[in-house]
Amino acid sequence: LQIFIEFDDCHRQATTYQGLGNVAVLMKEYEESHKNYQKALHIYVEIGDRPNQAHTHYLLGLLAAAEGNAAKAIACLQQAMDIFTEFGDEYYMAIVQQNLDRLSE
Repeated sequence: LQIFIEFDDCHRQATTYQGLGNVAVLMKEYEESHKNYQKALHIYVEIGDRPNQAHTHYLLGLLAAAEGNAAKAIACLQQAMDIFTEFGDEYYMAIVQQNLDRLSE
């Protein structure tokens, strides 16, 4: 991560933060995961990477669901769905919809 920061490689910084967030989820360190996902999302917004913004919103939605916060999970997943819809990404649209349906039960 430090090398990517040093060389101002924003995309790889964001990807690394996202990966660190994924590892933190596996370790049930949800606060750390949230912090890393937010850093990734901030970078993706800065560089205008909409598909990865969508994926990060999706991960934030899954994290909120794991924490038992259905309302936040639905909001994050809906943000992901809106962006995936912009790009016609039917694969992720279906995955996000499945998660939204589960949360609505």
